[in-house]
Amino acid sequence: MQTSIDVDSSRTKIWQVITDINMPAKFSDEFRGADWLDGIVSPALHARFIGKNSNSVMGEWETLGVVTAFEQGAIFEWSVFDAAGNFSDIPVAQQEPMASWRFEIQDQGDVCRVIYTATLGAGNSGLSRILDLRPDERTEIMARRMKAWLFNMEETLAGVRLLAIT
Repeated sequence: MQTSIDVDSSRTKIWQVITDINMPAKFSDEFRGADWLDGIVSPALHARFIGKNSNSVMGEWETLGVVTAFEQGAIFEWSVFDAAGNFSDIPVAQQEPMASWRFEIQDQGDVCRVIYTATLGAGNSGLSRILDLRPDERTEIMARRMKAWLFNMEETLAGVRLLAIT
């Protein structure tokens, strides 16, 4: 899933906004925030963080985020895993990602386009648990989940624009 927004601001300012690991929590109704691990204070390739989430269907849960692509001023991407064992007994090193998220900045003349991409992973998650329990409702459940993702992604991009122009 992908959405984008054009922002009338500098690439540098937009980069500062999108690489703030807690910025999406200001605009999402599910993501609550994150903490860098291993003494890291800013994103870098392979940097890890714990993300905190909650919603009315799955309650509260944490994920292990790992930065999987990082190109200064252009791309910030991470994948999330079930480090707490909420949804799987598989060790993290052997897990598939639950999801991957990516911000990308592209020059568009006088503005920058910020592209936000989310990819549902093959790893066990709250969603996969619900789908296992209600396979006959798969289409409806997936549609609701993707609608919620898109809503939060668009709210986050609107927040990126707001923060980058102030």
